[in-house]
Amino acid sequence: MVFLSVSTVTAAWATEDPLIDAYLKGVDLYRRGDLDAAIPALRQAVRLSEQRFGPESPELALDLNNLAEALRRQGDLREAERLLRRAQAIDQAQDEVDPLAAATTLNNLGLVLAAKGDSRAALTAHRAALAAVEKARGNDHPDTARAAYNLALAEATAGDPRIAQALAARAAFIVDRALGDRHPLTRQMRATEARLRALPTQPPPQAKIAELNGAPEPDDATAVPDAPIRAQRTAALAAVEPAAAPAAIPAAPTTRQRSGEPAAGGGERSFAVQLMALRSEADLDAAWDELRQRFADLAQAQRLPTTSVEIAGRGRFYRLLVGPYAVRTDAERLCSGLKQAGGECRVIIRN
Repeated sequence: MVFLSVSTVTAAWATEDPLIDAYLKGVDLYRRGDLDAAIPALRQAVRLSEQRFGPESPELALDLNNLAEALRRQGDLREAERLLRRAQAIDQAQDEVDPLAAATTLNNLGLVLAAKGDSRAALTAHRAALAAVEKARGNDHPDTARAAYNLALAEATAGDPRIAQALAARAAFIVDRALGDRHPLTRQMRATEARLRALPTQPPPQAKIAELNGAPEPDDATAVPDAPIRAQRTAALAAVEPAAAPAAIPAAPTTRQRSGEPAAGGGERSFAVQLMALRSEADLDAAWDELRQRFADLAQAQRLPTTSVEIAGRGRFYRLLVGPYAVRTDAERLCSGLKQAGGECRVIIRN
């Protein structure tokens, strides 16, 4: 999220909600690489999430994914798999399965299975993850490219190298078109595509797989979501760096609305994209002008009337919103584009 000052970021994300506090603490520690401290905070987020939303809530599945990814990076693969199997059962039990949530769990499960050495099961999980992302995003979305790339690496390990080569080429083409040939993800995908093309017709030994991806994992590669604002949080397909496999690429964040959140008012539901929240309503005009200059995607966006939110113990914050959107995916498309360009945002229910 783009803010005018660092202090504003801290204030806007501060909260007295124990669940969000545990979640934010875990995220921060995870990003700092302090897994020993992050894991207890993420465990607390799981406990509080289950207490608040119930044992079968998609919101709990999100927290289970986060804790599992931290455990995977710490090497506790057994518990990580157990948590992800539970998250998968929650995903599948919903009346209407969220394909992006399902893809997140499947991808993270694939990473754990690959780290355990079960490359065939990992391949199955990544195939299902790509199918879920394609269903939600279509064939040419950057999220689809990332899922295809992860599957390409799994195919190179335990599947068909020719399929791996085709998937890597597809992923690189999509990202090149979306982000340009100088973007780090494009370069990583192109480099891996070239290495995959050098594979023999039979899968190489497992020890050789680690050499396929010479590019380092991006600094922002993480399965733990970005900091949320109150009721909405973000999940991402995991970045992978298993000991015996090449590093995969994280997917663009996938927004998920907390279960049970009511509409803001009566009438037909619509959505908006929140660009920032500031303490001073007077600062929003200057912030809006700055954002429109920085992001071409906002050139045709319509600014909505300012709304505010009261955060206990912190005061009132004023939201900069664009929209409205009758379909959530339209709002997510704009938000995804802004994030790809280096901005921040979130999708909210408007009414």
